[in-house]
Amino acid sequence: MYRKLCRLTIGIFSVAVLAGCPSRVERYSPRIPDSAAHRQAVQQKNCLECHEVASVPHHSNSDDCTKCHIICRGC
Repeated sequence: MYRKLCRLTIGIFSVAVLAGCPSRVERYSPRIPDSAAHRQAVQQKNCLECHEVASVPHHSNSDDCTKCHIICRGC
């Protein structure tokens, strides 16, 4: 009985963590400074004009920058 309860608890916890991680990425991603260039960057190709993505860990040229990195107004 105790083992079943432990396995069930671990299973529920694992599912909750895995389901919650993708929705929290944008919350913890670095913010973009509020500048004219960043406000005009609405597509990924705009970001690649200034930023070298190959030098950033866990990023590729096919990533959508504006999905996770948001402009920080007043920070």
